[in-house]
Amino acid sequence: MSASPAVISSEASRSDLSPDVISSEASRSDLSPDVISSEASRSDAESRDLVNAGFELVARSSDVPPNGLLSVRLSNGHRVCLIKLGDEVRAIADNCTHRDFALSEGELHDDGTVECAWHGAQFDSATGEATQGPAFKPVARYAVRLTNDNIWVGGKLS
Repeated sequence: MSASPAVISSEASRSDLSPDVISSEASRSDLSPDVISSEASRSDAESRDLVNAGFELVARSSDVPPNGLLSVRLSNGHRVCLIKLGDEVRAIADNCTHRDFALSEGELHDDGTVECAWHGAQFDSATGEATQGPAFKPVARYAVRLTNDNIWVGGKLS
């Protein structure tokens, strides 16, 4: 395998690597300061910035089914429903405001509406607004950031 120090292989095995070519999946303790890829440095800096801004890593985008829902729990104990519409990921509180049933157990409609499986209340995943009773109160929305395949959830937006 021929590679310059700037070339990083995520597919190479540890035995294939020369000291100046390190896998992008190597742990931080395996790396000397002069062999960290600029991509990994940018990724680390972006992760630190997100954490400093109050975001937490909750899942990988590949964990959420296409045009589907996934329940995650934040470090503060709040349940959040991740919604994947195409390449976009949204986050709302994972509880119907009618009877506190998990919205992630419901159905995602093509227009981004989340329907509660218990009594059929519906919520606009972009705004959090209740669009069909029996729920009338909106659900909280959360800030979302995507980095590579990672989903980061921040504070409540509404």
